[in-house]
This record gives sequence, structure tokens and C-alpha cells, in this order.
Amino acid sequence: MNGTAVPLSTNGRPGVHKFRTQRNHYVFDVNTGRIIKLDPATWDVLDHYGRLDAENLARLLAPRHSPEAVRSSCEAIAKAQAQGSLLPSPAALTWPDDAAQREAQEAVEHKRHLLTLCATEACNLRCTYCIYGGSYDGWPVHSGRKMPWDVARRAIDDYIEHSDGHAAEDELGSRYIGFYGGEPLLNMALIHRVVAYGRKRLGRKVAFNLTTNGLRLRGAAARFLAQEQIDLTISLDGPQHLHDACRRSAGGKGTWRTVIGNVRRFLQEHPRYRDTEPGLSPLTFAAVLPPMRNALEVEQFLRDDLPELLGCHPTIIVRRQRPGSRRETSIACQDRTATGWATLRQRYLRMVQEGAVGKDPRGYEWRFPRSAFDVPLRLFVHRRIGSGRSPLPAKAMWNSLCMPGHTRMFVDVEGGYYPCERVPTCRDLRIGGVDEGLRFDLAYGLKKKLWELCSRDCPGCWCVNFCHPGCYENIRDGDRMSAAAKGRCCEQHRQRTHELLVGFCEVAEENPAAFDYLKTDQRPDTHGD
Repeated sequence: MNGTAVPLSTNGRPGVHKFRTQRNHYVFDVNTGRIIKLDPATWDVLDHYGRLDAENLARLLAPRHSPEAVRSSCEAIAKAQAQGSLLPSPAALTWPDDAAQREAQEAVEHKRHLLTLCATEACNLRCTYCIYGGSYDGWPVHSGRKMPWDVARRAIDDYIEHSDGHAAEDELGSRYIGFYGGEPLLNMALIHRVVAYGRKRLGRKVAFNLTTNGLRLRGAAARFLAQEQIDLTISLDGPQHLHDACRRSAGGKGTWRTVIGNVRRFLQEHPRYRDTEPGLSPLTFAAVLPPMRNALEVEQFLRDDLPELLGCHPTIIVRRQRPGSRRETSIACQDRTATGWATLRQRYLRMVQEGAVGKDPRGYEWRFPRSAFDVPLRLFVHRRIGSGRSPLPAKAMWNSLCMPGHTRMFVDVEGGYYPCERVPTCRDLRIGGVDEGLRFDLAYGLKKKLWELCSRDCPGCWCVNFCHPGCYENIRDGDRMSAAAKGRCCEQHRQRTHELLVGFCEVAEENPAAFDYLKTDQRPDTHGD
């Protein structure tokens, strides 16, 4: 498909999004990516500019603004447009050309980043929000299936063959292999063989990571993980009463005490995993915030109590679960419905405004709120900014999602390939397998399916040049991408971006340098949704 275009709005109304703080009126200029401060009259005139002349505008806005103010605003907008600001939206939204397609194919054939293996579908927990619990369309339920060694070996061989370009560009020259489940430690035999094979093929130029519930982080398994310096992420949802409310054993018992006990023992026996030890990633804890969970209580525990319990300051990941019927929406954690979330956000922005975060952006007290709020702020600070002479090209939502198989690839127990562990292992999202390899036609086909959804709604959207929906997972219903799911995702993203613009300007009004720490902090210790 070469240069296929979808027309955008071509009337004279400026392509902007209006927002305001308590002090000022602003617009976000779609064409340049700039924030422009306006007087109240011009801010109101923008709604009708290009459709009504100055005389009719003056009559329409008479209750709020004088005719002189309206005429002055029209002249100011015309002058700004002559200089390249406040222009109508771009003329077209274009699918990538053949060069972009070749670049995508080069990425999946030579620059694959992360391979994640589903070691087993078995799990020793029955978490209330688990995607394998039978409440989410398109996802398999808990089973005892394990990945055979032959499947793992073939997936690794395929990954190594097609990741040479990434390894050449990587700072450490490494490949990256992860273990997922179910609970991966229930298949230690496979983990042993994968690590040994990876070391045989790549020596120390391969790094491993593993996500675990922590129940089996003990004994020989723990010693092996530490010996091989495998990066560990442990699921822990906060203080005991909150963790045990969701993360229960198959028999219905809470698991907090067991997890904390295992982790404390692990750190005592393997102190290299403390965050003070150079050359090895510290333990990471991932906390899920279901709807109505008290975010402030979880934040206080992870900030103050957990370091005291463990004697170190681990990395923190925050994930939020969507509310609503699980069979009607995806599991992506995008809605900010946890109790206290708005309070936490305002408190963090106040600290940014006062410069406290900027003085020590990697300080432990900021790890929870940075994980929750910094990713969109960082993306905004590093956004592309155009000008009248060089406006931003229109881009579609497809350009802000990963190229399936490039950034990461997930292998299920049978050897099927999928974009990542966050999407269901279903036929519509399958992009290959160990038998046929990664099929570029299927991977790129997911982008094309998304383009079909974009072609209807993206034209004219004020977020078109700042679109970060996060993951294919966020735009699906069950096992298929759908217009309805994309519509929900887009509305949530526009609302979040509006909130970001307001918060950003409120902080910048008080302290213009407040976000400077994000300009040099390209890869903060954050894990956004």
C-alpha cells in the first residue's frame, strides 16, 4: 500500500485543543505540537473562526466580549496563521510507504529485542483478577501444560538468528530472554535447560528475566536464579490485607507472609540483589491496583514499609486494572479509578513544581509516583515540535504502537508467536510459530487492521500527533481488535492527555524549569502501562 491517504478537516477552523488552568487560557496546536497561551476573547473566537465572519462572531460572543475584542482576536488568529500557527488540521493521514514497510521488515528480521517464553500455564495461585481465571474472553484458563524443551530451543534459535542487529546496537551487546507463566518456577527443568543453552550459544551476552509470584523463591530454585544473575520481578500488591484479598493460593489462603518471608531470605542469602550492588538489577516489585483499591495506602506501604521489611529499596512497577465487566473490556490498566489516585497525582505534581523530584529524580520516594505518572510526562517533554515552515506530518495511531515481533515476542507453550504476553494467545493475534518462524505478513497485518480502525476516527483528532495508546491489548474486545475498543481507548487517551496538559501548565506557571529533569532523563526508572 503506497501513500494511501484519508482526508482530514479542511475548513478554516484551527486544528487545536483548548484547555485552561485557573490562571490562563491555552491551546495545544495540532500542527506544531506547541502550547500557546491566548487571551479569553481569542480562546472563545477559535470555536467559530473560519465559519463566521467578524461581524457575526461579534454578535454571537456579545455577552462575553466586545466587538473590538472579537475583531482584534480575528486579526491575531489570521496573523498567527500567516506565521504558521493555529492552522487547520493537516490535509491527509497517510499509511506508511514502501520504505517504511521495508524498515519494519528489517526490524523483525534482524533487530528483535526480547523473547519471552511461557514456561508453563500452571499456577499455584488463584488471583481474583488473573487473566487466566476464566473471566476474560480470548484468554486460556489455568492448565497443567508446560513448554517442551524442543519448542523452547527452536524459539531461541530463531530469536538468535534474527536479533543480530539489535545485539550490535545494544549497549551491552546482549540478547534478552524472559520467562513467564502461569508461574514459571513450576517448570524449573525448562528454565535450567534454557539458561544453559543460552549460555552455550551466547556466553554472557544473554540476559534473562523472570516474573514470579514468589511462592517458590527458595531453596535450589532461588540459588540457581541468583547464580545466573537472572533479573527478577515479584508480584506484591501492597500491605498484607490488600495483597491477600486478591492473591490467594489454590486453597483460598493469603500468600503475603510466604512471599515476604521468601524474599527476605533470598536477599539475606544473595545480597547482590539489593539496589546498592552495582552490576546487577535489583529486585523489582509489581503491584496491581484493581478498581477501588486505595492507591495512597499501597504507595505508603511500598515507599516506607517494604524497604524496612527488606532492608533495601527495590524497583517499583505500578499497574492499574480496568474496571467494568471483564467480558466487555480488555484488562489493560488505563482507567484511574483507584481510590486516592487523583490525590496522589496532585501531590506528585506539587513536588515536581517545588523542584523536589528534580533534585533527586531517581530517589526511592519517587519510584511509585514516577512509575504511575512520569511516562506520559516524559513523552510529552520529548515530543516533536514543528513550526510554520516545518509543520509536523500527520501520523496515525499505528505509528505509536510497537511493530509486532520487533520490540518483543511471546511464545506460548505450543510454540505459537504473539506480539507480547499482554495479548491473548488466539488465532487473530498469532504472528507465527516455531514451525514457520515469524510471519511478517501476519505481524504487519496487525498494523493494517489497526489502520482500518484509524482511518475512520483519527482524521481531525487533536491527539493525532501525540497518540500513545500503549499496546494492542488496549484496543481489543476478546480476541479481536474492534472499533468499539479502539474508541474507548481513544477517549481515555484524550482525557488523560487533557489532564496532562492542564497539570503540565499549572506546574510550569509556577516553575518553568520544573520538568527539566525529564529532558536529560531519557529512560527513568518507570514502567508505564
